[in-house]
Amino acid sequence: MTFVSRTVNGLLFSMVAAVTATAAASWTAQAVAADATLIGAADGASFTVGGTPYQVVTRARAERGSADPAARAAAGSATAATVAVGTIGDYTITLPAAGSSGASGTATPGTPTPQSSASTAATSDYLVAVNRRTGSPVLVSNHLKLFGVSTAQAASVASSTGGAVDSLITAASMAMLAYPSPAAALAAKTAIESQQGGGQVNGQGSGQPAIRVEPEVIQAFKTPR
Repeated sequence: MTFVSRTVNGLLFSMVAAVTATAAASWTAQAVAADATLIGAADGASFTVGGTPYQVVTRARAERGSADPAARAAAGSATAATVAVGTIGDYTITLPAAGSSGASGTATPGTPTPQSSASTAATSDYLVAVNRRTGSPVLVSNHLKLFGVSTAQAASVASSTGGAVDSLITAASMAMLAYPSPAAALAAKTAIESQQGGGQVNGQGSGQPAIRVEPEVIQAFKTPR
């Protein structure tokens, strides 16, 4: 390799490295800004999963569509009234844009928020929550995980809170309960914990050990949805 060739290759490498670093810095800045936006918009129910704190962002929506930003823009999933703040699988997390009718933290009386409208297809699958430590978005499903339960206890809890037993891992004393919606699952979590706080565990009295309840949060999908 001649001196000229080495020089040209070195310049090309430097240019590529500079462009890559600039793109990475830009992406990081956008991610940090989006995370700060989500944390600032968090205004719903708070809960912990494995010791990590989360809070629901009631104005955020999980819009299902292409994971490619250009394709989403072409399809019109991001409009002037919303701004994308993250993606999970093929779901785009959006918030009302500043100045839009949905941007205010105070909803008009009698007007459902995006997450409370059962007829809104874009938000019917999941609620959106934010990791209070990292600012990363997560999806909250319509399932609850119960730890420290027997088969009979799981069935009793499901029956008393409007859910159904989806799966059981008897050896681990764990159960997964399914509810009609993510909001119903979070309401059931509150009800279960309230009953235990009042000395009632599955209606069997305070002699039973407490059940740990966690919502199912999704940070990434193992398989395409």
